[in-house]
Amino acid sequence: MFDRRNFLKAAGGTLFLPSLESFGQGAGLPGGKTAERFLCIVYDYGFYPEAFFPAEVGEAYEASPVLKPLDRMRDQYTVLGGFSHKSPLGGHPNQYKILSGDSQDSRESRTSVDQVVAEQLGKETRLRNLVVQVNPATSTSCSWIGGVPAYNENDPSALFQTLFGKIDKGKARGQIGDQKTILDISLAQARSLQKKVSRGDRQKLEEYFSSVRETEKDIEKKLKWLEKPELKVDYSMEGRDDLVMRNYDFENARLYIKTVFDLVYLAFKYDMTRTITVHIPTITSGHHGASHHSKRPYMIKNLINLDRLLTTELADLLQKFCETKTARGTMNDETVTFLTGALGDANSHQGHNLQGILAGGGFDHGSYRRIEDEDICNVFLTIMQRLGLEEDKFVTGSRALSI
Repeated sequence: MFDRRNFLKAAGGTLFLPSLESFGQGAGLPGGKTAERFLCIVYDYGFYPEAFFPAEVGEAYEASPVLKPLDRMRDQYTVLGGFSHKSPLGGHPNQYKILSGDSQDSRESRTSVDQVVAEQLGKETRLRNLVVQVNPATSTSCSWIGGVPAYNENDPSALFQTLFGKIDKGKARGQIGDQKTILDISLAQARSLQKKVSRGDRQKLEEYFSSVRETEKDIEKKLKWLEKPELKVDYSMEGRDDLVMRNYDFENARLYIKTVFDLVYLAFKYDMTRTITVHIPTITSGHHGASHHSKRPYMIKNLINLDRLLTTELADLLQKFCETKTARGTMNDETVTFLTGALGDANSHQGHNLQGILAGGGFDHGSYRRIEDEDICNVFLTIMQRLGLEEDKFVTGSRALSI
């Protein structure tokens, strides 16, 4: 099936006609939604379960060793446990299928939840969405558009330039003009074929025309953003410009994740985008080995330290969200943040009893909740509806949860 949503997404990309058989080829927010930004964090190996899950459910839980750095923000997030990715594959395929809820026995995945959300939330912002991968040594992707992995940025310096770098507006207008010329030529070619093709191909062409109209809207949006004054952001990348090339020891890893989270905050603050995916395959070069600890105490200790590094930096990010006032409350009120492990226990490669942290977005927070054997796609559907998407199904998910 010709998917118009996934067509012509590459900026300035060459446009191709479809293959034709005739030629042998929140409350207070618009629409009743309660949140308008989505930060999705995928932590491939997940947290060490025994150090993540509290001993008791409910509001009076005692923070576990991994959750202690977050405890100062307790009333702003919910700890989730018990939910599962229903893929029968298990193991490492969960890492790149987790956001798509995919269970097909192939490396490709269907469109992931972050990209579905971006399609709705990215219509007015300069950037439709961002996908950031921490640790470029890993080639897997968790964000998909159809069967194609979404582009991800792993260099914080390049990410900063994408968001706030100086733009040659004359050159940019020229590139947009070239893109529009290609679009016009492709459109004229398609129209010339309308009376020469079969009924089935005419349907393909109609879908193609619809994709072209979406691309024309994207061009108009780019031109609109070029008219806006340049942003002057008070943030220095000094000492961080080569993070992607450094050895992945503990302190460099901390600075790497801190910088990524700083840029996430700034991107939301200046409304550059409203959907961001942060994919964390590993934190340090020894992370994979520590996750397969075989119950060896020193490796478990290393793993817990890495887990706490992540929750420490997440706590700082959530605090910034909470301290940033908006017309309707705070940035945290308007942002759904969801961190999920892709594996419930990396040591045994299983994908059930996943660990989750759900923050902001107007949910009722402050507790540890077990949603036993719940499909992660129902969690995604709950988030999608909170963000104003009028969806009643996402892959295997068919009901929103009371969270």
